[in-house]
Amino acid sequence: KMEESIHGLPEYQNFQYTFTFSTPLAVIPLIYMTPTVAIMLKIFKSCRAPSHWNTAHSMNHHIYAIIMLYFLFNTLFFLSDFLRFSLPATGLLTAWCASIQPNHFFKLIFFCTFYFNYCILILPFLLCLIRLVILFYPRDHPMICSKIMIISLPILFLIPFLCTAFMIPALGYCRQMGPPLQYGATYIYYSGGWFGWRNSYIHLVMSVVMCTLTIICSVLMVFKLRQSVFNNSSARTKQQSQRAETSLSITMISFIIPFINNTILTIVYLTVPSCVYYLMIFRPFGNDCETVMMPWILYFTHPMFRKKRNRSNNIVHEEYTTAFSIERTSPTLMFQINSTLLAISVPVTLIYPICFTFFLIPAVGYCRQLGGPYPFGSVSIYYSGGAFGILYLQVPAYTYYMMIIRPFGNDCETVIVPWIFYLTHPVFKNRDGSVISVTVINSSSHRGRSVMPTN
Repeated sequence: KMEESIHGLPEYQNFQYTFTFSTPLAVIPLIYMTPTVAIMLKIFKSCRAPSHWNTAHSMNHHIYAIIMLYFLFNTLFFLSDFLRFSLPATGLLTAWCASIQPNHFFKLIFFCTFYFNYCILILPFLLCLIRLVILFYPRDHPMICSKIMIISLPILFLIPFLCTAFMIPALGYCRQMGPPLQYGATYIYYSGGWFGWRNSYIHLVMSVVMCTLTIICSVLMVFKLRQSVFNNSSARTKQQSQRAETSLSITMISFIIPFINNTILTIVYLTVPSCVYYLMIFRPFGNDCETVMMPWILYFTHPMFRKKRNRSNNIVHEEYTTAFSIERTSPTLMFQINSTLLAISVPVTLIYPICFTFFLIPAVGYCRQLGGPYPFGSVSIYYSGGAFGILYLQVPAYTYYMMIIRPFGNDCETVIVPWIFYLTHPVFKNRDGSVISVTVINSSSHRGRSVMPTN
């Protein structure tokens, strides 16, 4: 049974594309994925250089292989999921999809999406397992890791296939989405799999199991890193362990977000299917968190992508710490990074809100009577006649009670930030003409002292 299929229906065959909010939702991922793929290729090119493996801060080759596979599967998952969900949701392909029959090509897109998704679920656990072995067995880890890789790589390809093999006889088809998606917004689904199996249950089990295993490995690594801090009196060892722990925390956050995102979506789909389309709007962005964060974190924090500095500023070998060591940057490098971020973020900050307010351009503003507890004559400024029929969600009567305190909530940030800045920053302190000494430590451990008068 093909639920909500659009194939062969005249109203969909004659569908005319109109611009809706689904179109920018499909375009935005292309904007941030393009530079991310470029960073992935740059990491691949840097690690492929023969000189890389002769340096003290080179990456463990097992970790390198896992990261490259991770980048590959994330990119393939993004492309297949874009074809399965984001692109059909715009309505650009609706008329064409309705004019053809359900087919195996659509099934292949759905199959590949979840095949690559299952690979992505497994790889963080494998990465954590390798790093755990490196920490617990610093001498014997090359042999142990080699055996783990020999066993795990075939399993990496086999488990996703077993989880999706029931779709082999199925047919893929285009399915109409529910609200808040507009009429004509579709996505690719399947029908007719073996044994009547449903992909949602398999995906839920895989998400919970792999997330649990990955978190267990990560907790063990944190325990080992903290144990090394207490067992060693060396200040450098403590600093290295703290960097590794910070790196591990960032990495854990990046891969946990998609786990939570997909698990919640699957549970809602199985329990409250009428609400699932509200979550599906944001699902691609949740999945892309891990895809985008990992390569950027690796590129900006790992020493192999930085210019060689003084030997005193080198950090320990990758085998002892983590795959994503966080190194203290010099003030000059920090200035360069911050300048680049500002050059990009300031225009984005001004352009980004336009994506969510452009529909107000043809609208007309008017005064609107507020409901209780506001008295007669209390009004607010509203709008009517926005482009494409995009309006606010309908709100119940008690919303006006919340609107009483809403301005105070909004003003918290406006008021608190300048007061905290003024009362705590040393620039604004003046105590009997005293001066404040600021010590700057650069990457070569050279200390320079500058004196800044406060009056």
